[in-house]
Amino acid sequence: MADGTQQVLDMLASGAINADEAGQLLDALRDDPAGRPAVSAGYREERRGRRERRRRDAIRPEIAQIADAAMFGVDEDFVRALRQAGYTGLSIPDLIELAKFGVDEEFIEGLRGAGYTGLSAEELVEMAKFGADGEFIERMRSLGFTDLSPEELAHLARGGVSPETIAVMRELSTEPVSPEGVVTDGTEDER
Repeated sequence: MADGTQQVLDMLASGAINADEAGQLLDALRDDPAGRPAVSAGYREERRGRRERRRRDAIRPEIAQIADAAMFGVDEDFVRALRQAGYTGLSIPDLIELAKFGVDEEFIEGLRGAGYTGLSAEELVEMAKFGADGEFIERMRSLGFTDLSPEELAHLARGGVSPETIAVMRELSTEPVSPEGVVTDGTEDER
């Protein structure tokens, strides 16, 4: 019996691999003219991942950030637009996050039009990440949700809440569905 075949059988007997994996390895050995034991795809992926991590670790963090910024579209026009919208002194990671989730001058103006000004970069990213833009805010206001924080808006958007969802809930529920809470036992839920 060839060494490779014996290795596969030993691995199977020890429980290191299951019967399907053993069959795949034996098939690979039959296809390998040298009869060497086949290297599993998982092992190759693990080695490739380690090589990639070593390469990334060899790159200085500031160089990696600059490359990431360029990859997500942080360029002179993007920075200029944010500056015109009142956002200055942002870190490179902040710029990357803003660009990654589509926070641009139009998004910021939409929020301003809905009365949300002076938001932090983190608040802008959370709102943009889940689609809580000016239009979403106006839609929620039309349903009576008029005084929501950026965090609450992002939470509603993250949950996929839409005017249609609220309308159906109001139609089908025996309890009020409102910005103040859902009445379940004669008292309002605290926010």
